[in-house]
Amino acid sequence: MAFRSFKGSSSGGQLVANPVGPAWIHPIPQHVARLARHLSTVRREESCQPKNRALPMEDQHDPLLQLEPVVDDLPAGFDALRAEARAEGYLFVERLFTEWMSHTNRFDRQGEVLFAARMNGVLAGIGGITIEPVVPGAVRMRRFYIRPVFRRNRVGHRLATALLYRVDVGRTITVNAAPASFSFWESVGFQPNHRDRHTHILVR
Repeated sequence: MAFRSFKGSSSGGQLVANPVGPAWIHPIPQHVARLARHLSTVRREESCQPKNRALPMEDQHDPLLQLEPVVDDLPAGFDALRAEARAEGYLFVERLFTEWMSHTNRFDRQGEVLFAARMNGVLAGIGGITIEPVVPGAVRMRRFYIRPVFRRNRVGHRLATALLYRVDVGRTITVNAAPASFSFWESVGFQPNHRDRHTHILVR
């Protein structure tokens, strides 16, 4: 006995047997129809979801890149990073070393943090956030340095993003950037704002 699909009934598609005698119809059971309607609704809801939803920040990181909070001691490999910074004329890494060793600035107040960035186990950069000394309620990007060989690997962008992620929404962040790094800071969202001993500003 052959069956064919038939449409036009209020119950949806049905199976119609067409034997030699008069046609007869089997309606779809109600529980099957309810299940079909439920699945159709789920598919429509899923189709409305964004196709390129951003992954959580930690899922976007290069597996070779590790960000470590610096707490007790400066990270292994810091001497090599310090020497490269000094050779480029970036003396703020020397100030980081001096202030850390003298306990003048350990990035340990509420809202402060210092991160070391490692690429495949090698210290690639360092940077932190401290309380802004001039702008009330703000924080400041400080001692941010990426070794030259790692600057095309987006290590700086990932480190800056991780630091910004730690700042409360609505809080102001400042940075006093060297002219050569203006484009970098603007690429992560900072806007020029030359005042109060900083060059750029961003509001989370």
